[in-house]
Amino acid sequence: MTDAELMALIRTRYGAQLAAACHPSSLPEAFLAAVVANESGGNPAAARPEPAVFTRLVNVAAGHQALFSCPGIRKPLSATDLLAYASPGELQPSQIVAEYQGPPFMPYPLGTGTEPLPGSPMPGAPARGLQWGLKRLGELATSWGLTQIMGWHLIEMAGYAGFRWTVGDLADAGKNLLCAVALFTYFGEHYQLDPVREFEQLLRCWNTGTPDGATFDPMYVQNGLARMAAYSGLALAAPTPGAQPPAK
Repeated sequence: MTDAELMALIRTRYGAQLAAACHPSSLPEAFLAAVVANESGGNPAAARPEPAVFTRLVNVAAGHQALFSCPGIRKPLSATDLLAYASPGELQPSQIVAEYQGPPFMPYPLGTGTEPLPGSPMPGAPARGLQWGLKRLGELATSWGLTQIMGWHLIEMAGYAGFRWTVGDLADAGKNLLCAVALFTYFGEHYQLDPVREFEQLLRCWNTGTPDGATFDPMYVQNGLARMAAYSGLALAAPTPGAQPPAK
């Protein structure tokens, strides 16, 4: 699929949502559409686990590392932050029964780790509690949705300009785009970037956390700018699909 075809597909599917997400900001729809193309190709269900990030989060939660921090992060995450997210406290009672309650951990003979001791109960509450916590930390170590937002942003950005989303929201196209605009707004303020001019720097922020970072894909910025131009050309040719006409 060519860039022109990809951007036309993204515009047909998400043009109205891109326009709605960008409307309160100065960020051009074409720029956000290019990020969608770069990150997910327009797949709202895209989810990419990051094992190295997961390991770091587990180390912080376990107290082996003081903080989880990345370039550009608004608020480094502590064990307290991560354990609050990973706890089952927000579950409904029926979910707690299914996810967390049960008989005690199954003890194993010292040094084997393979066979339970005679008469031992099956794994239960502690095992399920651990499984739940690791699942939740795994959510934070995964990039989600159209713009591939890392789950840990949900914690570090909480409260910023009304920022309040969940992992479930990131799989929703419209909410994912709104969340992305909030993050780009933060990057613009943090690094004093112009959202209608410094597109290369904003693309680097999205991929690396800093406006001068070296992207993992050396073509990331070039592809993004080309796709932005392709989307802008489509927008000049016809109104955004589903968008409301300007008031007379």
